[in-house]
Amino acid sequence: RYEPAGLWEGYDDFMFHVDDGGAPPTGGASSPATISITVAQGPQVVYDFPMDTDPGWDREGLWAFGQPTGGGGQYGNPDPTSGATGSNVFGYNLDGDYENGLSERYLTTESLNCGGLADVELRFMRYLNVEQPSYDHAYVRVSVDGGSWQTVWENESSITDGSWNEHVIDLSEIADGQSDVRIRWVMGSTDSSWQFSGWNIDDVQIVAVAPSGVFGDIDGDGMVGTNDLLMVIAAWGPCGPGVCAADLNGDGVVGTDDLLAIIAAWGSAGSPRAAGDGASTPELTTTLDAIDAEGTDGVLINEDRLVIAEAGGLITADGGYLQRPWAVLEMSVEGVRPWSEHDLLLTEGPAWLGGRLRVHLPSTPLAADSIPLIVADPVIGDFSGVEILDPIARAATICVGPDRVTLELTHGTRAEGTPSSAHELMAAVASMGTSTRAWDLDGSGIVDELDLAILLGGGCGR
Repeated sequence: RYEPAGLWEGYDDFMFHVDDGGAPPTGGASSPATISITVAQGPQVVYDFPMDTDPGWDREGLWAFGQPTGGGGQYGNPDPTSGATGSNVFGYNLDGDYENGLSERYLTTESLNCGGLADVELRFMRYLNVEQPSYDHAYVRVSVDGGSWQTVWENESSITDGSWNEHVIDLSEIADGQSDVRIRWVMGSTDSSWQFSGWNIDDVQIVAVAPSGVFGDIDGDGMVGTNDLLMVIAAWGPCGPGVCAADLNGDGVVGTDDLLAIIAAWGSAGSPRAAGDGASTPELTTTLDAIDAEGTDGVLINEDRLVIAEAGGLITADGGYLQRPWAVLEMSVEGVRPWSEHDLLLTEGPAWLGGRLRVHLPSTPLAADSIPLIVADPVIGDFSGVEILDPIARAATICVGPDRVTLELTHGTRAEGTPSSAHELMAAVASMGTSTRAWDLDGSGIVDELDLAILLGGGCGR
């Protein structure tokens, strides 16, 4: 029986033979055969396009990014009025039906690197209305290395979606192990009558089995850890593609994306490529189970959805916070007092932002111009999308500064005080409920949320 060693992931093969116990030439041992396998944790999201922002794909004709208007529907159903999640989609004619006599019009992704991936799938949310293929056509096609386009899906009958549906296409025979994969949605051709509302797509993902092999193991010791992180920092800046091992995404620059890749792969283990002792690495906290109001060692990783309110309104992480590109951070604001009235994420380490931020606001006025939501040292990157759920539609925005993320409101009275460092805030949190004079800033005799609000101050950071 085949069993991989420890946490190893990658590609492997083994030889075997069978023996029926007889004697040649009609029995005995067979000739050896080889089986090749992929050892990995299972399918995972490799690319994620939630359509909160325009991914910049090439488009022709009436293909457009934005919010559909619910128009069209001469035949079939009209367009939706929003995406499957969020407002925006990629659609063919966001205001109505496709044209009669239409030749093929294309929406084409950027190049997607599927090298080292297995069992590649395309997944997206679909809202499609198209007449049967004797008259009108919709296709999905794939190209590898700039070659010819292969049709992987087409309408085999009339399609009249009246709601969003998940659409999954197996691309493994075409895309597995390929470093230059492009995907294309096609509207057309169409005949001279009967118009439908056409394509609307949202939440596009590439899902695959991705053995680490070990991705991020720059020093080749079989473990992604401190040495690999230090090598990224040492090589920071421009670097020719293929020259620096620390340029993990191959864009010619060692930077934030490569650093995030190391953190995301932290602790992954496999077979060493070179001499190394496989030294242990600091623990990374990946679930809320290990978190309380007193803080926790290591980096807090948001793998899917993190709701601060479920942890009591305050999360502290000594080592940092990392949000995966597909993850959601959800926070609530009911007033200006941190912890008791608005959620707060506080870390003495870096906060690597990514994915989406969703903020819930109350139906009552907020007496502040600026409410800190995240304080870190420093804040790195940005959210790919922000959703502010406000029942009274006030003018509210999210500001990402060098050491904090704040909710900015047009009206109100800004909290007094000069914004303090993450280290000072962590010390104040540790003193909550005591009479420590250093943090009893309002002289009430106890360190509470009002003192924390004074320390947080106002504005988007220093």
